[in-house]
Amino acid sequence: MKDTVSCPLCQSRRGVELQRTAPIEGHDSTVESGFAAPGDTIQFYGCLHCGLIFRLPRPSADFLARYYSDVLPPQIPGIIGRLGATQEQAASRTERRFLEEFRRLQRFVGTRRGHVLDVGGGRGEALVPWLEAGWRTTLVDLGVKQRPAVHPAITELSSLAAADGACAPADVMLSFHCLEHALDLKVALRELRAASKAGSLWAIEVPLELPYIRGLLGPKGLIQPQVNAEHLNFFTPQSLRWAAQSIGLRVLGVVLDVVLYWFGPSVVLRLYGNDARRAPVIAADAFPSERAFRSYLRWRLIVWRRIGGLKFRAFRYRHREYL
Repeated sequence: MKDTVSCPLCQSRRGVELQRTAPIEGHDSTVESGFAAPGDTIQFYGCLHCGLIFRLPRPSADFLARYYSDVLPPQIPGIIGRLGATQEQAASRTERRFLEEFRRLQRFVGTRRGHVLDVGGGRGEALVPWLEAGWRTTLVDLGVKQRPAVHPAITELSSLAAADGACAPADVMLSFHCLEHALDLKVALRELRAASKAGSLWAIEVPLELPYIRGLLGPKGLIQPQVNAEHLNFFTPQSLRWAAQSIGLRVLGVVLDVVLYWFGPSVVLRLYGNDARRAPVIAADAFPSERAFRSYLRWRLIVWRRIGGLKFRAFRYRHREYL
């Protein structure tokens, strides 16, 4: 156990090294994007307290701010092309995806109207169905200066801190594929909570990547990174639930699902919650030892991979006209 490593979610120092990669080569995406240097190794740590798995080393806050505000936005059209999608396909898939999510959330909100806030939402595509249904919409994303919102009626903010109290509390909080990028999850979640209001509905979605990291629990120092260069945090259903409860949310459910991302189907975890204004849950350690953590993962990774595979095949059959 390395007691100098602090978990980005719970701040516990009960972190254990689960895996580390072989030295990274210069052509790896983590090097090309600036998240690592040639010869670095990526270490995957697991937190025995909350169950989060996170990556070391981590970039600086200044680097991340520059990357997401200035470096990444102009590269996105090229990234879409390299992954085999046209701009039209990406737009069509994104529109379909967020329309389906809006319809799911409508079951919770009914016919009422209010304010919906999307944090880390790119150009705000997830907000368009809400806007068309009469909701006030706010997009929070570091890249808004270079990639403005898809609709002029969407309010744009570069960060919640930049709002300086001007952003009205949200009735619905959206966070799709955002928390895996956060340097300090505890701070990020507190900022989200501050923008919420009593009774608000939350939808948090993160990629489920752990079952697809080959050799995660095998001999150390042999595997390649195998992860998105930008992803710093890797969630299990347990750690995603812990994250929500740490800011006082009442968890309505956590589901393993497959969604139509702009590049195609993606296996995800999605949490639905309610801001019940509860005191944060202070839980005991999730795992008593590294051995217990590894045992938990060993069987769950197999189960999650099989469930994800079955849902993936069913999804491709149902949505073959979009693939």
